[in-house]
Amino acid sequence: MLLLIFAITSFSSCGNHFCRSESWGRGLQKASQRSFNNSGIFRSYYPGCRSFAYSRLRPVLRFFTRDEQVLEMAVHYIRVVLPFTWCYAVFNGIICFVNGIGEIRYPTIVNLLMLWAVRIPAACLIGWLGYGRNVMAGIPISFVVGLLAMLLYFRTDKWKELCRKAEKQEKMKEVTKYALTEEEMSVGAYF
Repeated sequence: MLLLIFAITSFSSCGNHFCRSESWGRGLQKASQRSFNNSGIFRSYYPGCRSFAYSRLRPVLRFFTRDEQVLEMAVHYIRVVLPFTWCYAVFNGIICFVNGIGEIRYPTIVNLLMLWAVRIPAACLIGWLGYGRNVMAGIPISFVVGLLAMLLYFRTDKWKELCRKAEKQEKMKEVTKYALTEEEMSVGAYF
C-alpha cells in the first residue's frame, strides 16, 4: 500500500514537473506558476498549510485502505519523506540542467549510486539498528546525498572547461559584433 501511495505521489510530481517545464519552455510563465501553486508540494510546504495537510492525511489515505496499522504507517511515511522532497526537486532541476548541457555520464552514475550505494544500504542499516519503523528514511537520505553529489559537479574539471568555452564564445561574439566586413571596409574607404 505504501508503495502505491509513493508511486502515485511520484507520478504526480513528475507530471507537475513536466507540465511546468513545458509551459515555461513555451513562454507561458503564468501557466507554469499557476501549475506550481496548485501542486501538492507547494501546499505542503506553505507554512500555514503544513499542519492542515498533516491533519488531513488520514481521511485522504482512507480511500486506499481502512486498516489502522497501514494508515498509521502511511502517515508516518509521509511525515518522514515529505519534508525532504525539496532536496529531490532541486536535485532533479540540477540533473536536468546537466543532462541538457550534454553531460550524461555523471548524472547516471549519481542516480545509480543514490539507489544502490545510499538508499538501500541506509534502509538496511536503519533496520539492522532496530529502527525498522523508520526504514523509509533511506529515501530522504538518498535525496540529500544525490543533491550534494550534483552540487559537487560544479567543482569538476569538466564544468570548469565548459565555463572557459562559454567565456571564449562570449568574447568571440563581442569581437565579431564590432568587426567590419570587407565590404563595409571598402565602402568606408571612399568616404
